[in-house]
Amino acid sequence: MGIETLLKMIYLRNMLKFNDKDGHLADRIKSVRRSYYVPPSVDGGLAVDVGANVGAFPLVYHKRFSRIICVEPSQESVNKILENTENLFNVEVYRYAAHDISGVTLRLHPYKPANYSGGASTYCGDDKYDLDVYEEVESISLEDVFGRFNIDRINYLKVDCEGAEVPFLLDKILFRVDNIGMELHWADQQPAKRLIDHISKTHDIVKRRGKNIYNFRIK
Repeated sequence: MGIETLLKMIYLRNMLKFNDKDGHLADRIKSVRRSYYVPPSVDGGLAVDVGANVGAFPLVYHKRFSRIICVEPSQESVNKILENTENLFNVEVYRYAAHDISGVTLRLHPYKPANYSGGASTYCGDDKYDLDVYEEVESISLEDVFGRFNIDRINYLKVDCEGAEVPFLLDKILFRVDNIGMELHWADQQPAKRLIDHISKTHDIVKRRGKNIYNFRIK
């Protein structure tokens, strides 16, 4: 099935209205379907999408969850999520940057090779970010994701936040997170390796795609 056919099916099935003139949303939908293992055990539960980009995850999986919380630092991407998910009653969108602590004003820098906002990062692990250009955004920690959004348990945590997964998850208590789907950036660097070791204390790896995509399930 081609991606254009897939988009038409999604539109007709869910009566969604989204603008994908540059094809980026179609690419993200394809990537989400290919990358993340969302097990049957999450059905009817709660998902948190950290680094929600333009909203591909809720577009693909909104019928699987009773509530999806999207956290995204880029204002441009937040606007696109709101547009793309405007007819989804169970999707909430918040503008924050993932970090180890909340309430810090961070600089979000664009990724120079990309022509869209999804590659922007507060972590900037290599020289491909434009450090002269930035937007400011307030940070949020994993602990405050639970507290601020009145969450007792996360059934599925999707994390794709351009390197900020390290401060967001490293050394954090994860026993209230059932499943984690994560894109690991700069995977060969020591902080990323430490993060995998930390998550593996409480979760098993159930699926991988390449060296960067990890799917975990609680032990």
